[in-house]
Amino acid sequence: MKLAQLLIPALVGFLLGYLVKDLPGIFHEPGRWVSVPPVIIGVVLLPLSLLTNLDPVWIHLFGMRGANYSGAGIVGLLFPLGGICMYSLGVRFGDRYTNPLAGAEVDYQNY
Repeated sequence: MKLAQLLIPALVGFLLGYLVKDLPGIFHEPGRWVSVPPVIIGVVLLPLSLLTNLDPVWIHLFGMRGANYSGAGIVGLLFPLGGICMYSLGVRFGDRYTNPLAGAEVDYQNY
């Protein structure tokens, strides 16, 4: 059950990212870059949580539930951020670009 709670945000993020492919560009253009802040946060938080005691920060932000995020428990915060990254991958996977050079070598003089 806990594994499902960790993996569902990633799956939902990817599916939502893929489903916005038919919406106007205002919805899927930012989706390509929305994963940059969570990646930076993850790269900073993971080593910092293993090297320093961040318990007071988590308890201040999340109340007593914050004690679950100390040490290796930081993974519980990083997996939802993974859902945001998967949304970005879903947007990129759903992109359909046309090749601007398709048919450029065709000789139209002989048609």
